Amino acid sequence: REHVLRRHFIHRLLAWSGAVILVDRTSARQRDVLRAAEAVVAAGGTLALFPEGKINDGSTGEAVLPLEPGAAVIARRSDAPILPLAIAGTSELYFRRQVILQVGVPFSPERSHRRDDATTDRIREALLSLLPPTPKTGRWQPGRWLARLA
Repeated sequence: REHVLRRHFIHRLLAWSGAVILVDRTSARQRDVLRAAEAVVAAGGTLALFPEGKINDGSTGEAVLPLEPGAAVIARRSDAPILPLAIAGTSELYFRRQVILQVGVPFSPERSHRRDDATTDRIREALLSLLPPTPKTGRWQPGRWLARLA
């Protein structure tokens, strides 16, 4: 996303790794992102998406931000199952920070492109049902600067 593109070191590191599909939503080349994601799935790879489209820092008060439709579109076009995964504790990152992951039950996307909104709604419902409470912050927070990298 754009916030990663602005941090040149992280952008170069992620691009070099080859393990990340960088998305610039201001670009007219969104089909290239879909093709790259579909190629990962077609090759038998695992594709992890963050359908909120940005980092939820908690400033809006919403547990889950509105979701972008990309995950539903990619899953439908690739005929890939969706495995919901909720993450809590990432709004403040530092060494020894507790982060909690909750894994949901895989499900198949709707078959019709007209039903992508229904698949996106189902992803949102799954994330909300899985989202664990935010872990307590510790008194000692070494490396608190890590949160500024996101």
